[in-house]
Amino acid sequence: MKTYISGKDKHIRTIKKPVHDTIKIYLDGEKTEKYSVNYSTGEIAFMKPPAKGTIITASFEFDVPVRFDTDYLNASIDNYGSNSWNNIPLVEVK
Repeated sequence: MKTYISGKDKHIRTIKKPVHDTIKIYLDGEKTEKYSVNYSTGEIAFMKPPAKGTIITASFEFDVPVRFDTDYLNASIDNYGSNSWNNIPLVEVK
């Protein structure tokens, strides 16, 4: 999970699509390699459960699945062979 904090507001995002080879796991601030990752669910399984009270932190990149939010994309032809879209509305797939 990733927590975003802005002033008094807090948003927690469940990570389901971690990027391969970007995950680093720390137990009480010490990096560990003794875990496996399910890249389809974002779940991490430790080879040996951490001791009670251990602080677990992680560093990683993740993808957010999205889809187009419209059936029509308004494209413009700027020059020969050059097209652009001013706005492509996307919606997160949950």
